[in-house]
Amino acid sequence: MNTIVLRVALTIAVVGAAAAAAAAPALTDVSLSEAASTASTLETRLSKAGENVVIKTTFYGDGDLLVAWSDREVLLLCRKGAYLRAPGKFDVASWSEADRQSIVNLAMASVYSGVQMQQSAAGDRQPFADDGSEYRFKAEGEWAYGIERYDVSTQRRANGVLWVQSIRTGAVENAEPSAQYEGTVSDEDRAARRAELPPTGTRSELLIGTAPRQARMDPGMSMKDWVPVVGAASASLAEARALHGCQ
Repeated sequence: MNTIVLRVALTIAVVGAAAAAAAAPALTDVSLSEAASTASTLETRLSKAGENVVIKTTFYGDGDLLVAWSDREVLLLCRKGAYLRAPGKFDVASWSEADRQSIVNLAMASVYSGVQMQQSAAGDRQPFADDGSEYRFKAEGEWAYGIERYDVSTQRRANGVLWVQSIRTGAVENAEPSAQYEGTVSDEDRAARRAELPPTGTRSELLIGTAPRQARMDPGMSMKDWVPVVGAASASLAEARALHGCQ
C-alpha cells in the first residue's frame, strides 16, 4: 500500500514539474540602454513616500525632443534651442535666464533617469518573456556599504512598449564598503550614504516605446505659450527651428 502511495506521489510530482517547465515562457534578455537609445518615447514613473512623479520624453526623427512633467514641459529643438511651457501653473516669462536654464538642465538629466534606476536595481540586460506575459524575478543592486534588494517585473506589451518595474524591498548594510565604492570611508560618510537610500516600498517604472519615431512635430504648431530660455519668442515651430539653424 505504501509503495503504491509513493509511486502515485512521485508520478504527481513528475507531472507537476513537467507542467511547470512547459508553462515557463521563453525569455530573451534586452539591453535597456540599447532599447532607450532608439526609443520613440521614454516614460519614468516614480512612487515613494506618498509622492508620485511621471516624466515622459518624446523623441522625433529630426532631432527635436519634448520632456513633459505634470505641470511643465521643455522643448529642445535640434539640441540647440530650448523652450519652456507651464500653462496656468508658473509665469515662466518672469523667470531669470538662469532659472529657465536650470529647468532645462533638470529635464535633460531626467530623460534617462528611469533607465538608470532600473539598471541600478537589476543591471542593464534584463529578461523579457517572448509571449508578452509578465515575468517576475528578484534582484540585488549595490549601494556604498552593502546591497539593495528589489522585486522586478518586465513585460513586452502589445503596443510595442517594454515595461520594467522595480520595487525596493530592503537593504543589507555591511561592515566594509562595497568593492566599487571610491568615497572616503568614515562613520559620517556611512550615515550620509545611508540617508540617500530610498524608503523600502519605493516603486519605479520604465516604459520604453519601441515604435518608430515620428518624423517631426507640426511645423505650424503655435509657440504662443512657449518661452525661450534665451533670445526672442517665435510665432510657430517652423520659425523657432529656423531661428536656431535646425535643418
